[in-house]
Amino acid sequence: MLKIYKVIKSKNGASLPLVLIVFMVITILIASVIYINNTNIKQVKLQEDSMRAYYLATSGAELAYGALMMDNAHLLDDFINDPTHQMEELNKPFGNGTIDVSVSSFTKDGEQWIRILSIGRLGVSGVTHSTKMEFNINNPTAIYRSK
Repeated sequence: MLKIYKVIKSKNGASLPLVLIVFMVITILIASVIYINNTNIKQVKLQEDSMRAYYLATSGAELAYGALMMDNAHLLDDFINDPTHQMEELNKPFGNGTIDVSVSSFTKDGEQWIRILSIGRLGVSGVTHSTKMEFNINNPTAIYRSK
């Protein structure tokens, strides 16, 4: 029993297990940092794609609004003359994605309104975002936006 005690108390060869333990701890810390970094990169990429899809959708709505407001296009007159008139433009390439735009008329509080619904779809990742723009046909400069 005394021999076993002397072997345990002996410090010969104690550095190897200590170095292995320190190496394992450092390896675990480095692996954790790499994992967290990769997760953050994926999250930033997803957020960036979401913002691009948002701007695609907003651009589609703005383009449709601009086309309606052009004096020479007479597109707004079609909606004034026919409250059931609708327009759609699907899968229009724009930037790094596509835009789906639909324009329709509806009645709210006895007045005619125009609704522009635009969906932006980012080509690479397929992330989509939609936006809605509404305005009173008698006051087209007062625009209401929502998701």
